[in-house]
Amino acid sequence: MSMESLGGSMPAGRPVAVFAGGKTHVFAIAGGAMNHWTSPNGIDWSGPALLVSPKALEASYPCAIAIQNRIHLFAIAHADNLFASGGSLMHWFSADGITFSAPAWDGAWPIPGGANGIAASTPTGTQVDAFAVSANGIIRYSWSDALTSLGDSPLPDASNLPRCVPAAISSGPNVTDLFAVGADGSVLRWH
Repeated sequence: MSMESLGGSMPAGRPVAVFAGGKTHVFAIAGGAMNHWTSPNGIDWSGPALLVSPKALEASYPCAIAIQNRIHLFAIAHADNLFASGGSLMHWFSADGITFSAPAWDGAWPIPGGANGIAASTPTGTQVDAFAVSANGIIRYSWSDALTSLGDSPLPDASNLPRCVPAAISSGPNVTDLFAVGADGSVLRWH
């Protein structure tokens, strides 16, 4: 295994990678923008290219999930109001793993940036759920894989949590386990 630089000027944080459309895709936030690198073979890389966004992004931890050749990418946008306590969930989509739509956003539940991030899972293979820690607890956002919104709502017993990057996994049909950090430092699980 050898190391190489793909370029860019990233702050400390986490990139996210998926494989779709015959390419490896790597995403990372820098300077309020989503950077995107691709490689068809793991050797030849292109990027960073900027994904279109009508809003600047918080320095936070993005998330991506691939369903066959389709990619769903999530990040937290800056608040529209300087005095607001958090921004919107941003959602980019690529039907072919090549071309990305302009992002949709949901600002109903403000999400603070910083040491915060998004987790995603696909419990049915056609539904995508994204999870984020907000001032109102953990919020679940759901879409059909065709981008029809299935709604958003707080999870039960998920209030007063510290900012964190939750983890989500679908371990079977219609089964999702979500993990987050509790106020006392314990690991919490929703099933």
